[in-house]
Amino acid sequence: MRGRVAIKDGLAVIAAAAGLGMSTLVAGAGPTEVTEPQAEFREHLDVGQVLLPVVVRTTDGHAQDLRVDDFRLFVDGSQVPIRSLDSDFPAPVSVIFLQDLSGSMAIGGRLATSRQFIDCLLDSGRPQDRYSLVTFGSGRVQVELAFSRDRELVRKAMTDWRAFGISGIHDALSWMPEVGLETTSKKRAAVLLTDGLDNASNLNVKKVRLNLARARMPVFVVALHSRSSDTRSRDNLPLIAMAEESGGRYFDNPVGSDLAEPCSIISDDLRHQYMLGFSVDASGPRSFRRVEVALARGARGTRRQRPTLFHKTGYFGSQPQSPQGGGVQR
Repeated sequence: MRGRVAIKDGLAVIAAAAGLGMSTLVAGAGPTEVTEPQAEFREHLDVGQVLLPVVVRTTDGHAQDLRVDDFRLFVDGSQVPIRSLDSDFPAPVSVIFLQDLSGSMAIGGRLATSRQFIDCLLDSGRPQDRYSLVTFGSGRVQVELAFSRDRELVRKAMTDWRAFGISGIHDALSWMPEVGLETTSKKRAAVLLTDGLDNASNLNVKKVRLNLARARMPVFVVALHSRSSDTRSRDNLPLIAMAEESGGRYFDNPVGSDLAEPCSIISDDLRHQYMLGFSVDASGPRSFRRVEVALARGARGTRRQRPTLFHKTGYFGSQPQSPQGGGVQR
């Protein structure tokens, strides 16, 4: 079974299929047949290097003066050397808005709240930031806007939203790493706005979580639901896990509540990413590897600040190189 990407009226439409796969989207191209769906997504490792976004929050905001020797990096329980640290906080960010347009989003003003939340993030952006808008519902995923600096294009696209049909949240999430490859920004993230009701996904949770682990993209989930919802229900637990494992956050945000706080947290976290780089043996066997980042005792600017670190909890690839160029030293 194949998926199809078709460009119609300037919009890329993806008909989702079981075992999702995707070719590169080219704005303005004619209808393009996607290659046979792949069971997994793999992001290219640049010359055997993994880049790991890390956010360090403190009681006063964010730690902004950390250096390489302030961090400790562990892969599968063994410490590995950090080869590079990028702390260019003013650098542009690229954000994918992933919007649920299934029928249940028509209830309780959820679409209106989604528009308000996206407006908030757009207002907090900077001129060089880039945005992509992706919607899903009724068995399809649609790229309404490829990455653009024009925020008004995002707002214009939102005016045409109509909620109907079934919802495949997990299938839609599995496309996010691939869509993210359409930007050259080191800082990138996906923001999912949904009520959490998934009644049509073909991919199981395990496959989606592995796909997200293969990409350098935190996922922020904003759950819009009624106040009577059980926010820790079985339906929401996979979304909570996906957000936290990717280095993002999960926000329980009932319709009608104040959106300012989660909007501010997402905007600030994207702006204050450290990018840790470490080398891997590009020719070695690939598997899922657990990652942990910690701060050294006495790290700059964190005394009495109770720092909290946010980062993806693993990557799919080969083992890190030791300082001598071999495997991890144990």
